[in-house]
Amino acid sequence: MGRRQAATCLGQLTSRSTGRKPAARVCAGYLGRYTLWFLRRKARQTMKISPHLRALKALFAILCFCVVPSCYAGAASPGAFYSYLVGMQSTLTDYSQDFIDYAKSGQGSLEYEIPTDMNTVATSTQTDVDHIIDLYQIYELVSSEDKARIRPIIINSLRIAVQNIDNNIEGINNGLSHARRDVIVRSGSNLKRSLRELKDRILQFDRNLQE
Repeated sequence: MGRRQAATCLGQLTSRSTGRKPAARVCAGYLGRYTLWFLRRKARQTMKISPHLRALKALFAILCFCVVPSCYAGAASPGAFYSYLVGMQSTLTDYSQDFIDYAKSGQGSLEYEIPTDMNTVATSTQTDVDHIIDLYQIYELVSSEDKARIRPIIINSLRIAVQNIDNNIEGINNGLSHARRDVIVRSGSNLKRSLRELKDRILQFDRNLQE
């Protein structure tokens, strides 16, 4: 079972002859089992986004927009942690663009390398945040039984993200120690503050999963 049944699920979603509620129940079962298989396969890998994960995200989008509203009307809206992560994505995009602009004005000097490195920090953190959002969506969609099975995998991924944040903060501190332009120092300090807040939120979610 796996991608073939996930594709079958997708076909059911797009078929006009299949009622929405029956299709949703079938898809939920397929999606839960496929998700568990996928996460187990990826458990020992890094936080990189694979083509399989992109395909799974597309399936989630179809499920959410075409099926979930009709089957779970009145369900709770996404949690505060999810909303925070979505907002952080936008914040990191703004940081990245700022550092790209700073680098352009400092080409050929150390004032080019520092904002370039900080842009790398912002984009790599954004990748981690995107991955955590995917895991959060998976966790919210699967059954209670599957939640218990995948919880250790999600916790491990969260801790990898926290370690990446610690490494990125160390890199920011190194860059700030050599930066001379006030705008770079100020933006770098703000980015570091945002990363520390992100780390705290991830650790809190980690603790909630273990309760």
